[in-house]
Amino acid sequence: MTDFNVKAETWDDDPIKVKRAKLIAEHISKTIKGLSHVNAMEYGAGTGLLSFKLMPFLDNVLLVDTSEGMLSIAKNKINSNNYSKVETLKADFLIDPLPTRKFNLIFSLMTLHHITELDKILHIFYSLMENDSYLFVADLVKEDGSFHGKGFSGHNGFDLDELKELLLQTGFKNIDSQIVMEIEKYRDNELKKYPLFLMSGQK
Repeated sequence: MTDFNVKAETWDDDPIKVKRAKLIAEHISKTIKGLSHVNAMEYGAGTGLLSFKLMPFLDNVLLVDTSEGMLSIAKNKINSNNYSKVETLKADFLIDPLPTRKFNLIFSLMTLHHITELDKILHIFYSLMENDSYLFVADLVKEDGSFHGKGFSGHNGFDLDELKELLLQTGFKNIDSQIVMEIEKYRDNELKKYPLFLMSGQK
């Protein structure tokens, strides 16, 4: 059982995770509420916190995650609320088959820093998107490695200029970013603040 499978049962009990999903959803909704249809995918969806906050603006959404435990919680919420427009998919797009359909909205929250092959996953996102569609990624600004601590093999946040350049090289345009909140954690008896950004781009 992976770490995220262990955490799944209590994931939605954390008010900070609920707050950040709500905040990111509010920012994304400002852009997509004018679209005539929204065929969406959330990558690294976990229990679907962000997608469920965006539900009023989505025609359908595919929740993709590598954790069966997280998706099990998401499925329970789907069944409890009779969400017919929500599907789940257990997959790692770096190694598993990709969806055959296209999306006009792809988003992720606190997922990119876990993916070492960043260039590859961004190209995959681009390939799954319709023209004139939107990508939103919310994640940590570059930090000193203390957010996760020793043993973490992903990215210690991102330099926003470097990530913007990578999105441009992938083919995205109209890149925009902003700091939307700070995550607070105690590290060595000191309260540290980790800024969370939201970056968007268009195909």
